[in-house]
Amino acid sequence: MKENDYKLFREDLKNLFIILGIFYFIAIVLWFCFDSIFYLVNFVIIGTSLGLGIGLWPIFSREKRDIARQISQILVGGYLFFGIGFGLIFVFFGRITPENMQFEGFWFWLLAGSYAAAVLHYLIAKIFGPFLFNRGWCGWACWTAAVLDLLP
Repeated sequence: MKENDYKLFREDLKNLFIILGIFYFIAIVLWFCFDSIFYLVNFVIIGTSLGLGIGLWPIFSREKRDIARQISQILVGGYLFFGIGFGLIFVFFGRITPENMQFEGFWFWLLAGSYAAAVLHYLIAKIFGPFLFNRGWCGWACWTAAVLDLLP
């Protein structure tokens, strides 16, 4: 590997560690603030899924780099759909509790005065995520974009 290639690879890995740092920090802060291990597990899974895709990005050739993004989308989307939507993540906590992650679930929990996964999802994925990561959020983490990418 040439010195210039090594420098570029190091720069790409820097993005990986920034993403992991952000999500792991959020996981730890929410875990301590709300005293719920769910937040730790949730954000570690999402951060690791994004980090894996971003970490694989520089490894693939230019023609195949989209695979890294699709891996990230499938992991995040699969977790949100099966883990949260069907409640399979809660098996680790001894119960299965599906969450309505759609827009109506957001309003139901918000108006009920409760802080559920749908409220957290909309705050992060629809409001703060795009402000922090711009269009990259939908390209790497949005499960709706992943489904739409699979359509002809």
